[in-house]
Amino acid sequence: MPGDAPFATPEDLAAKTAADGGAAPEARLKACEELILWGSAASAMPALRELHRLPRFAVRVRRIAAIARYLERAPDEFVFAGARQAEGRWETLDGSAPGESGAAGGAMLWLREGAQKTLLAFSNVHGGYGPMRGWASVALLHRFLKRFAVNVIYLRDATRCLHVAGIPGLGDDYASCVASLRALCAQRGWGEIYALGVSAGGYSALRYGLDLGARAVLSFSGPSDVTPHADPAKRIAMYGTLYETVPGMAFDLLPLYRRSARRPRLLLCFGEGNAYDAGMARRMAEFPETELVSFAFSEHTTFIEAMRLRQVETMVGRLIGAPS
Repeated sequence: MPGDAPFATPEDLAAKTAADGGAAPEARLKACEELILWGSAASAMPALRELHRLPRFAVRVRRIAAIARYLERAPDEFVFAGARQAEGRWETLDGSAPGESGAAGGAMLWLREGAQKTLLAFSNVHGGYGPMRGWASVALLHRFLKRFAVNVIYLRDATRCLHVAGIPGLGDDYASCVASLRALCAQRGWGEIYALGVSAGGYSALRYGLDLGARAVLSFSGPSDVTPHADPAKRIAMYGTLYETVPGMAFDLLPLYRRSARRPRLLLCFGEGNAYDAGMARRMAEFPETELVSFAFSEHTTFIEAMRLRQVETMVGRLIGAPS
């Protein structure tokens, strides 16, 4: 409606709370943490300097500030318009400056001259890769992927709909997104497709990978079934937005893979002690194309654990059939 205030993003709301000197210190500190996850360290620092004067918050503030300083440097890993572009170049579908979009999602392309392989990289349910959110989070994954001779299409979706309710620049629904990606790859002569997903993005990678004829899929703790029947209360908490927005797109992927005449090779990572993630991976083990990759911990964050163990490059190399 004319005159309506612009839509306030989670980042906008966090910035407002952090800057509000009358807000409760605990609320301001949480807002600072949220801003840092979105890559907006500069917006958080003034509030952190104020909160540091309060003795009970001093230790937490120092820890958060240290993370902020690290993340401020992280985007340097993928300079969009700088001189360090010999290995490749960035491109967006709409011609806007890479990484500057305020949209809830979209696509960003990393192009390598002469690369025959193309990797679709799907973000988690918050629209990030790892703990960070927003486009700045691409830096975390890109530091590994840029070392391979592969084109990368980074797909970010912060709608909590696992990339199946449309992606800005590609389409308004799943079918149109698949068609757009297929056309994009055909136009550029990219016939060798791979997919990777972090957390909920693992489901997206499995789904798109099957429908786009990907050669292989790597999922870091991604679900294979997002229907609500198994554990309705838990599933609604996790995928409630998906059920409300596009209820007909909440699929169990196991039957889809069973019916397929050609399945991608699967590398499914999970924490051994995480019953939910382990179950989501092991139910796909009936296919000869599946390889289960377990980590000896009980958390959901297998991508971060793979980073800690220096295994990300190894896993990506196995995905695309290239040495790490």
